[in-house]
Amino acid sequence: MLLSLSTHLFVYSQLSRDIFILIRENGFRNIEIWGMPPHFPLGNIPGIKSLSEVLDDLGITIQSVHGPFYRSVPHALAGEWLSLCDPAPQKRREAHDLILLAMEAMNILHSRVLVIHSGLPEKKKRKGQELLQENLMKLATLAEKNEIMLALENGPESSSGVATTVAVVEEIHSPALGICLDIGHANVEPGMNPLRAIQLSGPHLVNLHVSDNYGLADEHNVPGAGTIQWGQIIEQIIKIQPERSCPESLLFTYELIDPGRGYPRNFERFVPMLSEISNFSNHYLEKKV
Repeated sequence: MLLSLSTHLFVYSQLSRDIFILIRENGFRNIEIWGMPPHFPLGNIPGIKSLSEVLDDLGITIQSVHGPFYRSVPHALAGEWLSLCDPAPQKRREAHDLILLAMEAMNILHSRVLVIHSGLPEKKKRKGQELLQENLMKLATLAEKNEIMLALENGPESSSGVATTVAVVEEIHSPALGICLDIGHANVEPGMNPLRAIQLSGPHLVNLHVSDNYGLADEHNVPGAGTIQWGQIIEQIIKIQPERSCPESLLFTYELIDPGRGYPRNFERFVPMLSEISNFSNHYLEKKV
C-alpha cells in the first residue's frame, strides 16, 4: 500500500506552497488532488505547470486526482452536482468535459489515477447506469491511451453503492477501470459494511478513501472518530491484496474535511488532525505501507 493524503482537507483554500509544506512536514510525500475549482486550477495550463514545479521542488508526488463533480464550492454547498449519468444531456456533457480537463492536467502532473463519482440516482437507476457505462467506456479508452487508471468511487446510497459500482466495472471490463472504495461511504450505505465492501470490490481496488463516521452521515472524520473497526479493516485489506488485478500499489488515501470550513484563515487548525492520522498510520500501517 502507498500512503497518501487528499487535499480535500484544504478544499476551502487555494492550493499554495504553504499547504504543501504543511503536508510534507507531517510526513506525506504522496497526495490526491481534489480536482475542482476554485481549489484546483482546472483548465489553467500555466497554473497547473506552476503547481507541478512547486511539487517537484518539495518532493511531493500526485498519485491521484479526484475528478470534478461540481463547478465550485458554492455550487456544491447548494447541492448542484455534475454527473456522467445526469438525465440532462447538457449537464452530462459538462461533467464529461471537466473530466477531460482533469485528464489533461494529469498528463502535466504525471499522475496515474483519476477518481470518478458515479452520481447514480435513486430513481431511474437502470437508465442512469446505462448512461454511466456509455460515458465510462469512452473515457476508459482514452485513459488507456494516456496510461491513466480510472477508479469509480462508490457512493453512500444504495443506488451508487458498492455492489452497483462493482457491477459497472465488471460490465465494462477495461484494464483502465477499477474501483476507489470509499470506506466511509460503505459504512453509511444501507445494508453494507466496510468489511463486506472490501470483499466485494477487492479484485478491482485501485484506491481507498479513508475516513470515519458513526454510520449515519459521511462525516469525513479522522479514523477512530466513528464506528469503523480499523484493525479488522486493515487485516481484510492485506488479505485481498493478492486478488487485485491492478499491478500498481494500492493507494491508501486519507480523505478528511476541514473542521472550520475555511476558518480561521491560518492553517494551525489542521495540525491536530494531521497528527492524529500520523499516529493512526504508525499504529496500523507502519509495517504494511
